[in-house]
Amino acid sequence: MFVKLNYQIYEKEGEKMQRSIQQQQLENLCSSMVKNFNGNEVVPEQIDIEAFANQYLGYSIIYEDFSNKNKLGFTSDGITPVEVIRNGTKKSIVFPAKTIVIAKTYLEKKKEQQKRFLIAHEVGHIIYGLVEGKTAVGYYTDPENGYEGSSLLDIKEAMSILETEANKYGAAILMPDYVVGNLIRKHHNGKRFILYDGIQFSPSDRCCFEKIAKILNVSYSALYYRLKDLGAFFQCEDSSYLKQLNLGGNEDV
Repeated sequence: MFVKLNYQIYEKEGEKMQRSIQQQQLENLCSSMVKNFNGNEVVPEQIDIEAFANQYLGYSIIYEDFSNKNKLGFTSDGITPVEVIRNGTKKSIVFPAKTIVIAKTYLEKKKEQQKRFLIAHEVGHIIYGLVEGKTAVGYYTDPENGYEGSSLLDIKEAMSILETEANKYGAAILMPDYVVGNLIRKHHNGKRFILYDGIQFSPSDRCCFEKIAKILNVSYSALYYRLKDLGAFFQCEDSSYLKQLNLGGNEDV
């Protein structure tokens, strides 16, 4: 039993190390691509994800109404058809290869941050495809609105490892580690953010976090998960947060 337990611990540590190495390889690749696009001497505060997709990767971006409203983005391989609504009629269209299709609703100014992440997600599909030697093709399905009206195949696809990897690569392009690190040094003295009970910022940290999200032009949740991947959080117990707010009484009394 003792030997088996140690083997299991060793195996888990090995898997953890492998994931760490894979994450670092991803970070290095994406940072190198963004530096190559922007110029090595330039540290931008915000990534022009549309220009990156178009000028660096050579993909055009168009906007359509998907027939399935849960589907928000699509990368075409020039073979796979996608159903869209044109003039009130459902049509199955095969878009040219190297085309990113985004739902028209994301042309609204108030959805700018969501649109940027959508494009980044599709860029993630493209880069992951290049790394794995595969043709990029895939949907981005809206996780917040559930999967009503989606087939079991659609749901399985949306929850696949491929979609997870596309999110990781997309986030690393939209928020490269060296860009995020520069903003944290500039606006948070290079310190990690303190996170109480896994979800709660102190008022000052929250203010700084929101400022960085605004500079990057990304949503609160997108930056949260990105910083989590980068290890930029320091976890504290919830009771410490209550003390900061002068709640819970005085233990010395």
